[in-house]
Amino acid sequence: MSTRLPRAALAWIVLITCLGTMTLVLGVQEFLRLTPLDWTALALFSIAVVIADTYRVHVLPYHVSITVSTVLYFGAVLTFGQAAVVLALGCAAADVVLRKAPVKIIFNAANWSLAVWCSALVWETFTNPVMPVGIETLRSATATAAWLLAGIVFVFINAFAVTIVVALADRANVRNVVRSSFEGIVTQFLTLPTLGVLVAVLYKEAPIAFLIVALPLVAVHYSLKNVEDTRRQTSLIIERIADLLERRDVATVQHSERVAQYTRLICEEMQLPTDLADTVVSAARVHDIGKIGVPDRVLFKPGKLTDQEWGVIKRHPVDGADILAVVTTYAAGTRVVRHHHERWDGKGYPDGLSGEAIPLGARIVAVADAYDAMSSRRVYRNDIDESTILAEIRRQSGAQFDPLVVDAFLEALGARSPNGVLERFPAVG
Repeated sequence: MSTRLPRAALAWIVLITCLGTMTLVLGVQEFLRLTPLDWTALALFSIAVVIADTYRVHVLPYHVSITVSTVLYFGAVLTFGQAAVVLALGCAAADVVLRKAPVKIIFNAANWSLAVWCSALVWETFTNPVMPVGIETLRSATATAAWLLAGIVFVFINAFAVTIVVALADRANVRNVVRSSFEGIVTQFLTLPTLGVLVAVLYKEAPIAFLIVALPLVAVHYSLKNVEDTRRQTSLIIERIADLLERRDVATVQHSERVAQYTRLICEEMQLPTDLADTVVSAARVHDIGKIGVPDRVLFKPGKLTDQEWGVIKRHPVDGADILAVVTTYAAGTRVVRHHHERWDGKGYPDGLSGEAIPLGARIVAVADAYDAMSSRRVYRNDIDESTILAEIRRQSGAQFDPLVVDAFLEALGARSPNGVLERFPAVG
């Protein structure tokens, strides 16, 4: 796939950049009207933003980042109104520290500026003349409704701009990207602006006291980080278990890694939404983990399996899905694992599904799995040459495999290498 951004994505980036630049200019004008004390406070806010944005938490499996700088941005909105847009420069500074591409630095800063300015506009509309949120302000139903609405606007605009650019860049369905970005993390996104109210109250009641909010912000950051670290570690444990299972047989070493790579090629060729592709690839990476319940005497039996032994083999997709169902990172891919041995003609297992009743991800993994199985060395047969493998996959199109998936796989093979994918992902064994 091309690394160049589609024109639609570039146009969206230009639009957000222009709007963000306009709001930054308007905000700077308001900033110049503040007192030196407020300038100092905003400078401290900016430093805190740089620190917070430098240590973002990347949330799996939703492919977004959460930063406690949201608290600081929104607290500044309630305290300084439109002048708070200058904090977007702190975001730019953090991205420079993280060595992000210039286009990302500009887009992120413009996005924050736009979100802050629109949120401040809502707040100022309801609380004109603007004043920092204090204890007495919180007793007002109007002020409470105002900051709640401002918080929603703030979160929505910031997330909306990012969601659209991701969808356009990946040529993905916007609805799918929105769902994958927000599913499971809505609470975090809405809680952080609420904490921003605390920052504003503390600044109004005792300006120096608002610094104590740094302690709960650090706690929030590390709690989010610990949750995501646990998810990542759990995913690595599952993958290591799958790898250890494959090492029982020299012929299947790195089998799941290669299947995941072939699966990624098919997903790219079919231009699947990023969230769906990632789910399918993750499932492919551990698709055979259910074989942990298959005894070696059955798995490596040189002769023909009995009906009872074949029944044990047929259980491994079900056992694998059951194992992954309790792991958050893999839960969305359990149906892919359960059904990757189904056949297009309905003669597969464990449930005998056919056609489009089989999950698309399972149909993709089925082709990738079969290709790697045929292209890997086996002690009980001679190596199969590439042309024979591809001929067999074509022959099974419409019988064992989904014809659309087969077409996509063959197209991906031709696009990636004139000699096939075996050069890119060599079989081991």
